[in-house]
Formats: sequence, C-alpha cells, structure tokens
Amino acid sequence: MDLQNATLPGMTVSIEENIDSKKAELNIEHVIMHYLDPKNNSLKLSDYEIELNITARGFFCALIEKSLESANAYGVDIDGASPTLLACRDMLAACTAFVPRSQELAEALYKVMVKNKSISSGDLLAIAAHDSNGPLLAIFKTELNHEFERKYEIRPDGTVQVVLIPNDNVVPSERRPPQKCAFIRQTRANFDVQLADNQIGQKEAVAKFFYQDFLHCELLTSPAARTLNFCRAVERWRRDHEAYLPNQGIFSFTKALYEQLQSFPLYFKAFAESALLGSQNPALSSQSLADTLAAKVFQDILHPPRPESFEPDPDTAEKLRGTIRLTLNEDIQISGPTEKLLNMLEVITQQNGQLDLHLTTPWIKRDFQKPKS
Repeated sequence: MDLQNATLPGMTVSIEENIDSKKAELNIEHVIMHYLDPKNNSLKLSDYEIELNITARGFFCALIEKSLESANAYGVDIDGASPTLLACRDMLAACTAFVPRSQELAEALYKVMVKNKSISSGDLLAIAAHDSNGPLLAIFKTELNHEFERKYEIRPDGTVQVVLIPNDNVVPSERRPPQKCAFIRQTRANFDVQLADNQIGQKEAVAKFFYQDFLHCELLTSPAARTLNFCRAVERWRRDHEAYLPNQGIFSFTKALYEQLQSFPLYFKAFAESALLGSQNPALSSQSLADTLAAKVFQDILHPPRPESFEPDPDTAEKLRGTIRLTLNEDIQISGPTEKLLNMLEVITQQNGQLDLHLTTPWIKRDFQKPKS
C-alpha cells in the first residue's frame, strides 16, 4: 500500500464503540512474555509463545477485560511513523510475525528502561486476541509481584506449623492488573492506542516513558493530537457530504483549512462558515458542522457544552498546511505547495467540477489497511 498517496477512508468507529469492545466475547489467539531487568543487565527474550489451554485462555481473557476497565486514556501517532505501532499491527496481520515482532518491542522497551533508572524491572506481555470489533493486541508492562505461598509443615514432634515462602514470580491477574497497558487495533478510529496506567498519580493519565518514549504517541488531549483530529474530522465530514457540496467541497475546504490553521485560537464556527461558503444546500448547517468538529476535537468532554475554539499546535499545523496531495481518476498523483496548488485547484474545479478528484492529505499515511485474506 502506498501510504503517502492513499485516499482517506471514512472513519466510523467512535471511542464509545471501542470501549464497548471490553464487553465483547474475547478469543485469545497468541500470548508471549519477555523479561526486562536493566538493573541487572538482563533481557530474556522468549522464542516460543505461551501454550494456551482452556484455563490459560480464561485467565488472559479476564486480564484483558479487567485492564480495559481502566483504559481511559487515548494516544495518537502524530507523524504516523511509530515503529512500535507498526510492529503491533504486523503482529495482528500475520501470526508468523508475532514472536519476532514481540521481541523487537521488548528490546525497544528495554532501551527506554535503561535510560530511565526509575522504571522498575518486569515483563513485557503481549496478547493477540479477537472480539466482535476485530483483531486486538494488548501490550502490558508488568512489575514483579511479591507474594507469599503458605506451606503446612509437620514438625519433628508431630505438631503443625504454617511457613510463608516468598514468591517473586507471580504474574499479573485481574485482581492485580499490570501497571501499564496498551490496546491496539488493526484499524484505528480517532486514536491509535487505548491506554491504562494503574500506577500513575493524578498529574498525568499515563507515564510519559510508556506512551511517548515507547509507543511514540501523544495523548489525545495534547494540542498536537487535537490539531490532527480536527483535520481528520474535517476531511471525513467533507467526504461524507461531497455529493452535496460545490465541486465536492475540495477547494473550499482545503482553502479554509489552509487559512484557519493559522488562527490562534481556531474557532469551529468560523471554519465551518468559511468551508461552506458558496453552498446552496440548506441542509448543510455551519453550526452542525462546528458542533461535529468540536465533539471530535474535545472527545474527552463527553457532553455539550464544549469549547467554541481550540489552540492548534503550531508545528503540527505547519506540517498539515505545507503540501496538498491529490489523486485524479484514482491513479494520477498531484502534489505540491499548498498555496500554489490552491490556485490551480480553483481553476480545475471551476472548469469541471465532476472530475474524479480526491484529496490526500499529509496525515493520510497514518491509515492502515486490513491484511488481505
């Protein structure tokens, strides 16, 4: 797949739909665990998956379901180039990639842990599963659990004494879930990874070393993530309504994006009015579009009222404004500086608004296709 020049598919899966997956029936397919102990210069990589019997499958199902209950943070791969997430999707796409790719993830996390001595030793646990929403990969960073086994010993005089034996080889469970959890799907919605951190304090939702250094993501609530989600929502709305827009809305929406991404703050209503300028369809309401964009940008605010504007991240906005990429009749690629192509685009759409012309945007490379069966 040419990730640079693909057309943007509609994104129909919402956060709420993904959260519902925790209630769906899980089927555990592959499980592996690697030991990471940089304090003792020890990295033990497993070469085989964990054998799964009925008891083990039930155990891992319960572990995922329990961990999903606290997975209330969401990460976005801003540049679409996270090697960790690419490896994760490879693990879901082909069973032969599960073991070697999991080893790569363990090595990557180990390097992060070496640089940060405060990160405790533990395991990287990877579980490939499937539910009603499709393939799901769970990545856990665990810590060593210190528990005790009890043993009844008979003393020489025939009396019985209970002895507590330390056990440091206890795996996480639904009763004591892993500290760091990441859930990745083969196809993403408005986020790339669902996160849980059962150890972090109130200042952050997830430890930065886990989502930023290891997963190479930004939290959904960051300015960069909000900026990217705004552009995604704009293009999705345009494609859903292009049949009712003058010249498929290509010129007006592209021009509005180019101009409004330079506004600090960016007002949703001002963008909607600019993008719908020239539309004669009364069913296309600028207020409705503004409300839709606000809901996508502020997904952490579940119910209105939501803010009327947001502050775009300057660096992300500049990247998204820099270049327009177009596909003509599905196979002709046009790419160039936004300002120059806008002028050419206006002429093209005025002369023939029915050209099979589609926008492909700088953030398009973030989209991944399902593996072919």
